[in-house]
Amino acid sequence: MIELVLAAAAAYMGHSGCVHAAHDRILVSDVATAIPVFRSDSEGPEFIGWTPVPGTRRVITAKELLQAARRRGLPVSDGDVREVCVERAVSPLGAARIMGALAHLPELDGAQIEIVDFSRISVPEGHLEFSMAGLGRPAKGDAEAAVLWRGRFVYDERRTMPVWVRVKLTRVVTAMRAVRNIAAGSEISAEMVEAASMNDFSGSTGERVSSAAEVVGKRAVHGIRAGDVIDKRWLGEPELISPGQKVRVTVESGSVRLSFDREAASAGQPGKPVLLRDKTSGRTLRAETTGRGAALIRVTPENRI
Repeated sequence: MIELVLAAAAAYMGHSGCVHAAHDRILVSDVATAIPVFRSDSEGPEFIGWTPVPGTRRVITAKELLQAARRRGLPVSDGDVREVCVERAVSPLGAARIMGALAHLPELDGAQIEIVDFSRISVPEGHLEFSMAGLGRPAKGDAEAAVLWRGRFVYDERRTMPVWVRVKLTRVVTAMRAVRNIAAGSEISAEMVEAASMNDFSGSTGERVSSAAEVVGKRAVHGIRAGDVIDKRWLGEPELISPGQKVRVTVESGSVRLSFDREAASAGQPGKPVLLRDKTSGRTLRAETTGRGAALIRVTPENRI
């Protein structure tokens, strides 16, 4: 059986012109199929030289092989060895291998992955690495477009080869979308939006709104068209106080509370400062917006009216 294996290996080597080393070091056992004198060496591996970069060849001279044989104490003469061509053993990078690497990424949990194209290269023993940082983005509005994902193939612990794959990534999600045009500055009500299931690009960094609680009561910072999927970045806090509006102001000083009305000189958002105009004195007061048409001034030693 061993003789048949050696004969097959020698025939393959003779066809390709080179022997194939599986690792980064060329060992005596790697060239044994080409140099019969090494077949009897059963003492263990013997380092001959470094394997060439995948896709290139290295020629081990007869002198190098003769020295390696004599270090092993093998009975060898000059005529027993010849130079040997060595290549790194590689195999084609297949779609199944790429799919396996992508499927293990936690960011793609639940996503549908379709490989459209990939690097047509051959690789040695090693592993693929893809990260979200190497993933491209689809054109706006085309969540199902194929995008380029750049990664790397790692071998011999530290060496790498660039690889790429073109993929379609989709995930069914629930998102809120506008059912009518929403003007900039408008407060969004429940009747203006609806929940919808849609294919979302899994690598997207957008801030899509997924529930009514996240959008109802917010203010549109710019116009939103009917049918648009709402993005959190389009939303602002509602204006509870508008410039020129009459505001009920409460002043607190210890246990004393005093309320009166003043006119708003600026807009007020929840928990944010609002400026109030005292028409009698001409002074402008600074208060905290606490509700619709309501504000609070806390009097302390550092903050006096």
